[in-house]
Amino acid sequence: MTHKLLTLALGSAMAFSASAFDVNFIDTPVNLSDGNINISRDVLSSLPEETVMDIKYTINPGTETHCFKIVTAWGGKTLTGFEPNGDGEVLNVTTDGTYKYTFTAEAIADLKDQNFHGWDANVTITGAGITVENVSVGLAEVNMDDEGYGMWPGLIIPNTVITTAQPGWRLEMVYTKNAGAENGAFRFATNYGNTVYPSFVGTDMINDHLMIPVTGDGSYKLEIAEEDIEKMADSAFTGWDGLRMLGHGFTITKMRILRSDEPTSGIDNITTQEENLPIIYYNLQGVRVNNPTNGIYIRVQGNKATKELFK
Repeated sequence: MTHKLLTLALGSAMAFSASAFDVNFIDTPVNLSDGNINISRDVLSSLPEETVMDIKYTINPGTETHCFKIVTAWGGKTLTGFEPNGDGEVLNVTTDGTYKYTFTAEAIADLKDQNFHGWDANVTITGAGITVENVSVGLAEVNMDDEGYGMWPGLIIPNTVITTAQPGWRLEMVYTKNAGAENGAFRFATNYGNTVYPSFVGTDMINDHLMIPVTGDGSYKLEIAEEDIEKMADSAFTGWDGLRMLGHGFTITKMRILRSDEPTSGIDNITTQEENLPIIYYNLQGVRVNNPTNGIYIRVQGNKATKELFK
């Protein structure tokens, strides 16, 4: 039996400008005695060099053989850099643990080479006597004040991260305010910063853009709506660009896509009692309005911003 995976394509045409995403590749633990784990080869070959994939496993009780290997080419090729210690190019293990596989430049090149992968669409984790609890890649912190990020070009996320999601999934980010930073803020855009991501709602006009200010450590959640999925698949909307998170004054410590059935901010236990915070209204130009009349306004309560129609 082969287990189906959470489909989250990272895009083969464009890799992350940093591996700030936590991507989990399996929904539930997989007993390798019952079946294999298949992960899209295109997804893995699009990862940045030196990305580490963690394979967390436990020993199955009552079994004598405990081993696994990572292969492609329909099982005929062991991934470059995998370190077997037994016959059949398997890694024998004796206790519960986590195996860390590094996607080197050579490994990524091989995954793109049809002579190596033999047109196999997957990378397979196969074995016996162990249960794989989790397979994930990431996480590297991203300081938005470092060269190569900031207000330009920002953190570039392939638009396939959005287009392969489902309505109701969420993009979640946890960040810390950089010491000494003033007027930190961020926004989500595409088309090289010229087009606002549909579901993003900024609250303050900063540097001629509606942005969300960073006043301290916190978290941000962005729902993925059907409109987002449709428009990010349209090159006329994106200008062939990806999704850019543009900002400064903070460091991203975690960013991930959560499906609609996954719990929200178990993320580092950052929670906000938003229902107890005051509600503030802004017009679409980012100017605060005390008594909204007819029209569309931005309603802000804590870190949550939505559009509201007054009649």
